Amino acid sequence: MIAKKLQGQVAIVTGAATGIGEAAALALVQAGASVAISDIDDAAGEAKAQTFRDMGGDVIYHHA
Repeated sequence: MIAKKLQGQVAIVTGAATGIGEAAALALVQAGASVAISDIDDAAGEAKAQTFRDMGGDVIYHHA
């Protein structure tokens, strides 16, 4: 089990629908942070936020 080292912390990740931004957001979610993600692709960003929520993450999406 992954330790929740960032429990109680908040992170903001831009470009989080794909690529490096997605990987960074995933790592933060897995570490227990609450994460605000943004992207210019609303459909992909909302879908990614839902994926992270389904994993138990506390995630919101906002258009960049």
